[in-house]
Amino acid sequence: MSKKIMITNVILILLSLILAFMTKGSFYSADDGTPISEYSVFLSYPISIDKDFILDELKKVDLIAKVRFTGERNPSYISVKSIVIIEDVYKGDTNLVGEYITIIEQNYFNHDSKMYIPFSFFNLMRENEQYFVFLIKKDYMVAYQNKLQFYEFFPYPYEFSVFPVNNVRREYINPLNDILYKDIYEYDFLFFSDEEYDEVLNVQREIIRRFIDDIS
Repeated sequence: MSKKIMITNVILILLSLILAFMTKGSFYSADDGTPISEYSVFLSYPISIDKDFILDELKKVDLIAKVRFTGERNPSYISVKSIVIIEDVYKGDTNLVGEYITIIEQNYFNHDSKMYIPFSFFNLMRENEQYFVFLIKKDYMVAYQNKLQFYEFFPYPYEFSVFPVNNVRREYINPLNDILYKDIYEYDFLFFSDEEYDEVLNVQREIIRRFIDDIS
């Protein structure tokens, strides 16, 4: 991983932990009435992509699949747990096709600060949309796993591990403006110039070629 990406990731994690301490467990609390559509968006820019690192790390995942988001999502600590149904498997347990799993998305809502905090280049999944996902299974003790509704997976690497099957190009985000969640809800990923959009799309196409088309 390049020094630039490593520094950016460390800063994001530190800022998130600071917010976590400030809000005293608000990640588990209910909203106070303000709709999440009015939450501010925490932006980290410009985008910095290490394509070679991402392509290398994607080889380490347990499951590569096409999924559809059910719309059911629950808050967790600096993340959200989203339930999807698996429609196709390109790597991993093919018996999971037609089954539900939980994906721990590393973008989340901080209710006390009224803020949406994205850790990934990509936005949260939208209901009934299809996504390609690259996941590592969470290994729990049997007793704990039996308490869960579904098996849980986390995306890896988080920068480029959950992205839509079909992209819709939108106007790039001006980071100098005050951005609300309702402004970017329908965005597939967050970008700040046409050049960044093209860069993300090119990496996405290369991932699909290597990990999905070549083994389908």
